[in-house]
Amino acid sequence: MLIRAHTFTRHRPSGRLGRFNFSSSNDLVPNASVRIYISFVSSSASTPSTMHRLRSRERKHYFSASFAMLLLSTVASAQQAQPPSTPINPPDPPPPPPHTSSPALNTEASRKTNMKITWPTQHGLIIDAGSTGSRMHVYQWDARRFDTVPPPFSFPLTSNRWTNRLAPGISAFADCPQNVGTSLDSLISFAREVLAGKEHQFKYFPIYLKATGGMRQLSPSKREAIIDEVRKYMMNKTTCPFYFEHDFARVVSGEEEGIYGWTAINFLLGKLLPASAGTGTVDANSSVGALDLGGASAQISFFVPDQDILANMFKLQIGAQKHWNVYVHSFLYFGINSARDRLHDTLTEEAQANKDRTGKKKQVTDSMNAVVPSGSLRVTNPCLPKGYEESFRHQGKDYVVEGATGSFSLCMDRVVPLLRKDLNSWCNFAHNHQCSFAGVYQPDLPPAPGNFGEFYGFGTFKDIWKMLAMPDVKANMSVYKERTEAMCALDWDALQHMNKQKKKKKREKSLPYLAHYCFVAAFGYALLTEGYGFEASRNLTVVSKIDGLKVTWALGAMLYEINALPWEYAKPPTWITAFIGSFLLNILLFAGVIFFLRKSHLSAAAIINRKRGISSTGLGSSDRSSDGIGGVSRSSYQSIPTSSQV
Repeated sequence: MLIRAHTFTRHRPSGRLGRFNFSSSNDLVPNASVRIYISFVSSSASTPSTMHRLRSRERKHYFSASFAMLLLSTVASAQQAQPPSTPINPPDPPPPPPHTSSPALNTEASRKTNMKITWPTQHGLIIDAGSTGSRMHVYQWDARRFDTVPPPFSFPLTSNRWTNRLAPGISAFADCPQNVGTSLDSLISFAREVLAGKEHQFKYFPIYLKATGGMRQLSPSKREAIIDEVRKYMMNKTTCPFYFEHDFARVVSGEEEGIYGWTAINFLLGKLLPASAGTGTVDANSSVGALDLGGASAQISFFVPDQDILANMFKLQIGAQKHWNVYVHSFLYFGINSARDRLHDTLTEEAQANKDRTGKKKQVTDSMNAVVPSGSLRVTNPCLPKGYEESFRHQGKDYVVEGATGSFSLCMDRVVPLLRKDLNSWCNFAHNHQCSFAGVYQPDLPPAPGNFGEFYGFGTFKDIWKMLAMPDVKANMSVYKERTEAMCALDWDALQHMNKQKKKKKREKSLPYLAHYCFVAAFGYALLTEGYGFEASRNLTVVSKIDGLKVTWALGAMLYEINALPWEYAKPPTWITAFIGSFLLNILLFAGVIFFLRKSHLSAAAIINRKRGISSTGLGSSDRSSDGIGGVSRSSYQSIPTSSQV
């Protein structure tokens, strides 16, 4: 509320008016103004009685003006104090309302790969401690200060430049856990650089380490030893300045990993949060399934519309909103690296039985120029290209594995048994043949196409799509099979020639895995069709990013975690509270204005009176002409003769 007052104290002819202009302006009433005119009578009429009447009239004007302005100011201020329609601290950029198609992705910041730290925002860090390496992800969200109950969702935003990776994974420190803490130094340093300028707030930014399949494969004693060292490292504010609590670092269950992946993909597609608003159980109109294929484990998760789930159900609740009933299962040892190791186990058992040795040659090298020890056992792998061989050591013994004639069908003969469908006998009996593989119950897949029948894949599926040069991010199983058959038919020379067509950086990155393209693609196909039950016509959409954000289970984990963090309730002022508070404030304000204006007016009147020669009793003390009412001087009055003198 702005008050402007203008006084005019110069002499005016009789009958003119002086003006006091009070203007009230604010955002809600931009043109509201009150103008009050107060009379000033010239000094020619300034007799005691007229001055008294004038001042009485002025007092009425003062209080009338004050009351009008007080009422206007109070009402306008009370209107301005109504509860805001947007959060108390609007973010930069602001989050869209909860019923938009994609809550996190409608903001410009989330589309930029070079998104910068904004103020005021909260930040969080999560380390995805996988089987082959650890990845640091930095996220930001708006301060959790709300004026509604339950609180709205907090949306994590990130940038592609806010992710860093190191190898190996923390499970590689099983025999020397004391070194695992220092191995994370580079990731912590990376986070410091990303958040530079906010060092004084580091102690408020939570950091999580969530270990997955690689750690789940270790024995309990080795697993606990590694996690204990990680906790010690993160508790030390010298090595890790961020906010950390004991349970922020742990090995997550396979089901958690699976539900986090499902959460991330449905969040990015705008299907999760709109359906989650409210209380009770979600009755969604649509959602997509999620498939993650990692190095040590594989996860499948999908929403069953009729919610008829007999086992492996995860109840997901984001914040204090509705919960989802989602089928989730994680298959440990069915990640791509673990599956290949199990294939090697099978091949070495056969090699032991056949005793087919390389002989006693002292210098033999494989296709990767590695020296093959003399007396190594020779193994044939139909999933490797013809003309390729490699050596490896398994359980204290040396082996040489060589490729066979390229054949997709022969490779599948080796891959399908890795799914261990021979263990399904009891599951088939107990659950009426609603089983996937390895004796695990799985409800029927939602029909496709349909609102729930679409599946998205990430992780190693992204690499497979690149290997096979899929024409589109979406492909059905028939196209997948055709591309894999063509890949498995290539010999080693053809694969090397294909790889040379790539740019240098991609060529060097692909070389260590080039010979295993056939196995990786074939295992992924077997997992989908023989394992999960994908029909030939069912599509799989494989994406690495959606609207610039990476698809990773870490995003789903952060979405879950930040909505479980404490939040502050900022109670909005009620109308009556705001009215009373504004009324009292304006009483003080206008009392000061009235005092100032009255003092200014009295000072001006005194100046005019002195110029006119009028005393406080209304009579002049000096000779002057009587050109106005009551203007007879004292000397003129005394010069009139009395009757006794005549």
